Amino acid sequence: MTLSHVMRGQGAEDDVEMADAPDDFLDPITYTVMQDPVKLPSGAVMDRPNVLRMLLSDPRDPTTRYTLVLAPNSCMHCILALSFGVDSCA
Repeated sequence: MTLSHVMRGQGAEDDVEMADAPDDFLDPITYTVMQDPVKLPSGAVMDRPNVLRMLLSDPRDPTTRYTLVLAPNSCMHCILALSFGVDSCA
């Protein structure tokens, strides 16, 4: 089972689990649990799909307005995986 599989949810029980997720697990744009967290140059952590969607219209960091470069946030990814019972941090 992967983190993406857990995040998609399979029923009402999963919805309750997601509702109880700490704020640090939520994307600051959509307020949904992040599946692929990335760290922006500003230090903000956002979900990669949301950042990529924003980049279609503007190539700048939404918090600083500087040119955006994404860096994987493997630490947050592992925290999310472990919190939702996924064995792998990969």
